[in-house]
Amino acid sequence: MRSVPHFYVNYECRVTPQQVQRRRLWVEARDGVAVLVQQRMLRALAIGQLLAALSAGATSALLVVLAEEHLGVTARGYGY
Repeated sequence: MRSVPHFYVNYECRVTPQQVQRRRLWVEARDGVAVLVQQRMLRALAIGQLLAALSAGATSALLVVLAEEHLGVTARGYGY
């Protein structure tokens, strides 16, 4: 028998598809943050994803500066 990670076992669906209603984005975001606060594994994954996104954005911004300084290209040469 395969072992199932505990965070899958602890999940319980409280709403049936018939009960689903259209809700505002901020309400959905607040509920999502509440789940992240409660679930240790999801919180760790979200923090990892946040750090990856920030580092990718910073790297992309620095590529323009490095291309300009080291290769002497303008914005047109970089691809704009």
